[in-house]
Amino acid sequence: MKRSNLIWLLVSTIAVSTVSLREAVAQIDPGLYGIEQGGKRVGVIYAPARTAGTTVYAEHWVLFSDYVYPDDKNRVETVIKAEPKNAFSSEKEFLGRYQIPTGGKYIRVDSSEFSKFPVKK
Repeated sequence: MKRSNLIWLLVSTIAVSTVSLREAVAQIDPGLYGIEQGGKRVGVIYAPARTAGTTVYAEHWVLFSDYVYPDDKNRVETVIKAEPKNAFSSEKEFLGRYQIPTGGKYIRVDSSEFSKFPVKK
């Protein structure tokens, strides 16, 4: 799968997933989240703290080997839930302590927000 397709798929998953019992938006609030499919934990997301109004930021996704990429054939329901406690105090700590499980993947999602399209129409 091309990187651009993977990023689009991840952003789409966020947009249709449940985040802490409220509708998800294009960004995830800072914190630690579990990714579930079929009631089973299949990944985590760490969104570092950022200043309100920040328009450039990153999210760190770790997908376990049993994560299923949703598509027309794999209509798996993906749920993103906020963890009750964030075990990491910083991005550096998450990246230094969290281990990618065997067969898993690390994905860094870099985001830039704009109030207008960045290209002329």
